[in-house]
Amino acid sequence: MGVRERASIGRRVEKRLLANPDVLVFGRNGLDVYIVKDFISADECRHLKSLTKQSLERSKTMGDEYPPISDFRTSYTSTLEFDDEVIKKVDHRISDLLGIEACNAESTQGQHYSVGQTFRAHCDFMHMSQAHWKIARREGGQRVWTAMAYLDDEMDGGETRFVRAGFSIKPAAGMLVVWNNITKDGHGNWLTLHEGAPVLSGEKTILTKWYRERRWGPAKNLQQSAAA
Repeated sequence: MGVRERASIGRRVEKRLLANPDVLVFGRNGLDVYIVKDFISADECRHLKSLTKQSLERSKTMGDEYPPISDFRTSYTSTLEFDDEVIKKVDHRISDLLGIEACNAESTQGQHYSVGQTFRAHCDFMHMSQAHWKIARREGGQRVWTAMAYLDDEMDGGETRFVRAGFSIKPAAGMLVVWNNITKDGHGNWLTLHEGAPVLSGEKTILTKWYRERRWGPAKNLQQSAAA
């Protein structure tokens, strides 16, 4: 898929979001993010937070600058691949909100931050000049949209800072934030550079979904399918 197709996905999703009365648009310095308050209920937040904590592992990074586990990202992650009705419902609502096929989404992740933990400034789109793109291209291509929901808010710190666009989002339990990782001409949008600010007190748990430009499938699964 090329830059025109990626730009087309962005236009289609943005049009759908703008037509939704529940969606708030926050824009500054050329970057728009789309916010839905109370997208996840309090009961769902508690359930998803509990599931996340059941299978936490150190969060990893992609890219050539840092090893997979480093001080660049110090949170813990759980892949929520359980056969769980709440996960299914939330996943369906997010995909329906964006109008992107659910099969284009990577596995839903829960991420947990304790005091002092952070994720330094990064973009979610794949860097085509780096080694991981060779695999990512086969797994579904570019990450075109990010959806992130906060599962709690009893903390100090922990804001999502869009460092180039110059604004921050304070966690609010149940709130969903989505953004387009691709510019209007189909390239990676560096204005989406963002970081998870350190948690100063309490704890922070979020749910994250990344949507690819095509149907997503881990490389090992694609290899198995090809051999079948």
